[in-house]
Amino acid sequence: MSTNEGTLDLTTCPITSGLLRFSLPFLASSVLQTLYSTVDTIIVGQFVGSAGLAAVNNVSYICNAASNIGLGASAGGAVLIAQYCGAKNDEGIHRTVGTSLSISTIMAVIITLLVCLFIQPILNLIHIPEEARSEAFGYLMIRASCFLISFGYHSITSFLRGMGDSKRPLYFSAVASVANVILDLLFVAVIPWGAAGAALATEISELFALVWAFLYLKKRQPGMLTLDPKQYRIHRPTAKMVLKIGVPSSFQYLFIDLSFVFVNSIINGYGVIAASAVAVGSKVVNLSQVGISALSTGVGTMCGQNIGAGKPDRAGQTIRVGVRCALTVAVVMFCIIQAIPGPLVKLFNRDPAALEESIRCLRYLSLMAFPSAFFFIYVAISTAVGFTTFSMFCHVLDGVVVRVVLSLLLTQVFGMGLTGVYLAMGLAPTLSAIIAGIYFYSGKWRERKLLESKELTAS
Repeated sequence: MSTNEGTLDLTTCPITSGLLRFSLPFLASSVLQTLYSTVDTIIVGQFVGSAGLAAVNNVSYICNAASNIGLGASAGGAVLIAQYCGAKNDEGIHRTVGTSLSISTIMAVIITLLVCLFIQPILNLIHIPEEARSEAFGYLMIRASCFLISFGYHSITSFLRGMGDSKRPLYFSAVASVANVILDLLFVAVIPWGAAGAALATEISELFALVWAFLYLKKRQPGMLTLDPKQYRIHRPTAKMVLKIGVPSSFQYLFIDLSFVFVNSIINGYGVIAASAVAVGSKVVNLSQVGISALSTGVGTMCGQNIGAGKPDRAGQTIRVGVRCALTVAVVMFCIIQAIPGPLVKLFNRDPAALEESIRCLRYLSLMAFPSAFFFIYVAISTAVGFTTFSMFCHVLDGVVVRVVLSLLLTQVFGMGLTGVYLAMGLAPTLSAIIAGIYFYSGKWRERKLLESKELTAS
């Protein structure tokens, strides 16, 4: 297997130090990726106001939902690549990369057309406040038109992580984030293009990162990415396996994002101040969750490589170490948010009318850290073995059954208003965390043999 100085062999390194070595660059990369939308929110909040904040927050979830439909191929490809990497199978890696990129490209074109054609009905569906409608339209149109860029960039970085390289995605994200800040200031603060300017800055930044990532892989990983059209012919057995893994993975994040869209539609009914308060609270909590999410990805990749290498006991120990690390992160982030919510909120919006509501929202949403620490890590084992249907079930339970139903119950039945929505969002992952933990300790995941499945062995 082709290697470079950024690749870590997750099947032989010490578990705790290896997991942290792999996850820390990914943590930094995830922080930088989160800063894409966070910088948009900060600059739009400072220079456009509450209407711009409400627009960016609502539309971001729509863009994420649309993206997650098309990113199933890269998610499935990353799982398969991790196991091929553990099995030292270069041919399988290259075949999976080409097939996954082709599927992602097709999906990007289809989703772009659908969102652009139905943009007005989408905005009507989420009941976006009238004051924020024009800003939301411009932001969504630009982001939707550039899904091909986003899909390509995130696909390549997910492939690298599957191979155990978390440093290169960090470098790509760093370049994109610096470019995003500069362009945000140019297109929003200097040239008053509002939320549309923030969207344009994001897409140009991702294009920079995509070009660099492609050139890097072409030079440092010969055969993984080429300009030969033959490489991108869809290999049917591989495509079947990639979609079998990736489609449930896509839908799990789709349901999460759609649940936020639905909850936001409830919040939008309380006016633009409430919508902007949730926008601020969500961004701060998302940043606090990045550490847990990074550990989850590191755990999933390490487990995938060890399962591919025939080391299930080592994969199980990785989960246990990951839970301890994630709980530590959760405690630290919860304490920080509870101690200084005011300064955190003021980074995004100084509107006195929205400040108090944003702080109240943030205090409730920070509860999410504790169930997420268990859920994100335990569910990683199901993704590592290719059982993404179970992972999808847990995310649907989190996003639809708990978040949406509990929000409706607390607001409509118990009359708790916005407090009920905040509490529902904070407690949403709890039930899924319990079920994911039961699956891990049952040991059923040890029985799944992805690389020995009929779809791949037949090829």
